[in-house]
Amino acid sequence: MAGETTLTAAHIPDYIIDRLKNNEAQKRQYYGVGQVISGEEQPRYRQILSHAQQEEKRLIEEALVTAGGNISRAAKNLGLTRQNLFYRMKKHGLR
Repeated sequence: MAGETTLTAAHIPDYIIDRLKNNEAQKRQYYGVGQVISGEEQPRYRQILSHAQQEEKRLIEEALVTAGGNISRAAKNLGLTRQNLFYRMKKHGLR
């Protein structure tokens, strides 16, 4: 290593690389990344997704009423950009 100025993966001990790989695998398992939803779980997943979409639509409608129909103000109150609010309104048939 004397005289070398660049640190490469070859310099990292195996136990650290193994720990990083294990952490990544745990994150994937926790967040469900790359997992396929089984046939039994699909109806429940769709139900949750449908509820989330209904709730998003309700929140947008409420924000628009509160803002007196002012899109910019409603977007700001929701923490969205104007463009993102327009996209979501269109998605829910509110436009």
